[in-house]
Amino acid sequence: MRQRWPLLLGLWIFASPVARADDTADLVAKGQDLAKQGAWSQAIIAFKQADAVQPRAQHACFIGLAYLRRELWAQAELYFARCHARATAGDPVPEWTAEAESQLATKLGEENVAAVTIDVTPADLVPTIAITGFLPDETLGRGTVHLAPGHYAISIDAPGYPRATRELDVKDKTPQVIRVALVKPVVTPPLPPPSRAPYYLIGGGLVAGIAGTVLDIAVLQGVRNDLRHSVAAYDANSTKFEVVRGATVTLWVGGAVVAGLGTYLALRAHSDVAVSARVDRDGGAVLIGWSR
Repeated sequence: MRQRWPLLLGLWIFASPVARADDTADLVAKGQDLAKQGAWSQAIIAFKQADAVQPRAQHACFIGLAYLRRELWAQAELYFARCHARATAGDPVPEWTAEAESQLATKLGEENVAAVTIDVTPADLVPTIAITGFLPDETLGRGTVHLAPGHYAISIDAPGYPRATRELDVKDKTPQVIRVALVKPVVTPPLPPPSRAPYYLIGGGLVAGIAGTVLDIAVLQGVRNDLRHSVAAYDANSTKFEVVRGATVTLWVGGAVVAGLGTYLALRAHSDVAVSARVDRDGGAVLIGWSR
């Protein structure tokens, strides 16, 4: 049983392209039968289905011929151009293509259609151009297309560029040129998040101020009261008083300096700063506000 798996796998790998080729050939034959009956729209669908399975120059030429018979000149020249672009030694352009293209050129000279050239820059781009009236799979590259009178919306896409759109009015056979310069969007790098250091300084300053106040209330005031009652108490506690008072003042002054520095740095990081003052008989206040 194990020995059969490689054989079955090999048969499946070999059979898949064969089945696909058979499907393509059947769809092409179906399209040709429909074309002989004059059912050009249905023939185009069959040829496009074959082309979706296996893109070939021959399929594109069949579609171009069917569009020529439907007298949709722009679509016909689009698919004949695709046919030539795909052609290789193993997938040549059909022999009847030259005669069909000659008929198309004659019709383009006789019919009321305008040669519209779509010029897209930068020149190294490979744009995808969509025009109203064409099916979604019928996009063009830069070049010239012949359009019947009417109003058209044109969209141009290229990798890495925003879509560009143009409006076009064709009134007669007068040739027109649509020039589209695609510009890459300017990508602005995101601003770095605002530094939290100013707020840490403000918080540290407030903590130092609070610590100084607690030290003043819990220790310094008690020592101060002791010093007021007797000289002996003063002699015994004067050193402690000086040390605690120095520590308290240091905490207050240091906290104020650190908080002030943090406030200054925070204000510099904001674009709009508003300062106002209010004074009344009970006191005054300075109000500082800012917005980013």
